[in-house]
Amino acid sequence: MKQGPQNWYSIRHYSNEYLHTIYQYYAAAGISYICTYYSLNIPGSVVDTSILDAGSYEITGELSGWLWNRIMLFPVYNTETIQNTFVSDERGMGKFDQVSSFNFPSIYSIKPNVRDFVIFEDVKLDDPNSQVYKQQSITDYYSDNKKPMYQVIHFEKATNTDMTFWKTNLKISPRSKVNIDNQLSGDFTFFDLEKHIYTTKETSFLYKMVEKNRSLSANDFYKSNCGLYFV
Repeated sequence: MKQGPQNWYSIRHYSNEYLHTIYQYYAAAGISYICTYYSLNIPGSVVDTSILDAGSYEITGELSGWLWNRIMLFPVYNTETIQNTFVSDERGMGKFDQVSSFNFPSIYSIKPNVRDFVIFEDVKLDDPNSQVYKQQSITDYYSDNKKPMYQVIHFEKATNTDMTFWKTNLKISPRSKVNIDNQLSGDFTFFDLEKHIYTTKETSFLYKMVEKNRSLSANDFYKSNCGLYFV
């Protein structure tokens, strides 16, 4: 009996298939923590590339040329516990040395940079179940400004492949949310159902469409836990 050729392709790519499966599951079903991520917009920033060796006069303020893209509802994974320790030295007394780290998959099409900023607990929702972003009032905006911001000081890639994870290391920053918000070049929001980043206006429209689908009495086969339809 003549035997056909063995499926060496499946054997040779077993490790890649395994990593791909783990990656897709982790990115879609992993336990995440929501934050607001300020991604440095290097192409849109204005910096001196000759005298100051690709630097800027200052990071924030009137003499800065740096711009950031704000990404709200951005999910991150494996958040490291922050030690709530006060330090007293020539700088005064405060939480100057707080550090943390987290991971996020490259499927989000975001690459971390040094001088990216992160702020946690910065989400305002109309309904915790609907996850529709609510614009903050002026009072809430400045009261939330007291929450610490963290700056990306180091990042590394998990594997030398296109499909990978980014690990970012954070350190508490003396800069405030108001400083960074004054230098925004774009406002975006992460749409969890598609695992994709859209402009805030587009994401708001998509969430409204999802809410309308949920409110239809004919959609008894709509499962809110996963956002899919089952017959």
